[in-house]
Amino acid sequence: MFRRDKCPKEDLKNLTSRLPFRKNSVKATTIIRTMVLVLLVLCTLGCRAQDKEWRGDLEKFYTLVLNESGHIFQNYDFRQWRNDYDLLLRQSDTMSKNEVRVALMALVAKLKDGHSGIWIRDMVFPGNGTKWFPIRMYYFEEGLYIIASDKKYADYVGGKVEQIGALSVSEVSRKLFEISNGENEYGDMFKVPFFMIYPPILAGLGILEDETAPLTLKVRLSNGSLEKVQVNAESYEGGLEDFFDEFQAPSSNSVRLDEKLGIQWPSSKWDVNPPYHLEYLEDKATLYMKLNVLKDPPNHSITDTYTELWEVVEKKEVDKLIVDLRNNGGGNLFNAWPFVFKLRQFPRLNKENKLIVLVGRKTFSAATAFLSMLETHTNAIFIGEPSGGRPNQTEGTPEFPPPSLEHIGVDVLLSRGRWSHTNPRDDREYMAPDILVVESISDWMKGVDRAFDEAIGLK
Repeated sequence: MFRRDKCPKEDLKNLTSRLPFRKNSVKATTIIRTMVLVLLVLCTLGCRAQDKEWRGDLEKFYTLVLNESGHIFQNYDFRQWRNDYDLLLRQSDTMSKNEVRVALMALVAKLKDGHSGIWIRDMVFPGNGTKWFPIRMYYFEEGLYIIASDKKYADYVGGKVEQIGALSVSEVSRKLFEISNGENEYGDMFKVPFFMIYPPILAGLGILEDETAPLTLKVRLSNGSLEKVQVNAESYEGGLEDFFDEFQAPSSNSVRLDEKLGIQWPSSKWDVNPPYHLEYLEDKATLYMKLNVLKDPPNHSITDTYTELWEVVEKKEVDKLIVDLRNNGGGNLFNAWPFVFKLRQFPRLNKENKLIVLVGRKTFSAATAFLSMLETHTNAIFIGEPSGGRPNQTEGTPEFPPPSLEHIGVDVLLSRGRWSHTNPRDDREYMAPDILVVESISDWMKGVDRAFDEAIGLK
């Protein structure tokens, strides 16, 4: 079947200049005219078929929003959103597949509901030979830096990205933030870097000419030189979870910043496995608990972790308790309540500077609900970056696999209910820490966990 993502008629205008016929030949002219007519007809039919597919998927999406979502319009006016949808429906007639994808992502991003989003299926599910640019970038106080890459680009790891394609980093960031479904700018800072290395998204936004084009970067190296590098997309059999939580690039030969520099990053900051970690620092009379999820992966139990925690508190000298939620993207919020209830039995720890919670841009969903509980029911002090989620938020969908739009090639995630663990009218976009510690590339290059050190040093 004849299919084209776009039907650029200007390509047909110069058709005669590309055909091996003499312009003064009557027979050739007749043949050319016939071929042009056939191509125009096929192009029109292909575009109409494509338009029908886009429109059918978009109408299905709109029905899902109306029938399946819960409090999805609590942060954006429905009438305005309907106008935005109608505009997309009209404009989709002239859009390519990738352009429709990113436009749909932008439409959902307006809702500022982190549990509702549009995900391109090949990004998430492994095994499809999905192509990525094998580098990993991260936003720091000092700018956007490369923190990992395939070994062929290892010379650029630790470098500051100053230009992406023909655009500045700020211009590219603006385009990507507009399609990110984060609930605030900190949640977007966590999500945008993986949009930044996925070719279909960059092509849909016009950052790349098409998804087969290389990604051209201008990178400022540590010696001060500005280097230009072309990164080619490569197949990666894993999904997002196989590289992103580990601060790696989508490559089986990924080289991370600490590996390049030959330093040891503290486990408190960068390790995401095991999902729960408990450590008693005897010389500081401090108990450190790291919770990377609020659910039980295979062979792990958060209940057992809590039991071990309280046994240490009862048997040893514990003057300070640090709870680290910086890498916690959520889970089951009911796994948070047992900790809050039990803490009341230890008033010596439920004091300012005794109970310390580390928070960051990845702290989201049930982990943000946990923060709300701790803020409301304890005397905890919070250190780190603002949370990636709101204190009052929606509930993620239990439906798996989620509904899909087959022709556009995306999955539709829509939130259901609404949870409130503070004042129901609390409309904060994030939970701000008591002590702000912003991510710094300087700390990463030194292997320093400044938020953890700040917590240890509190008196």
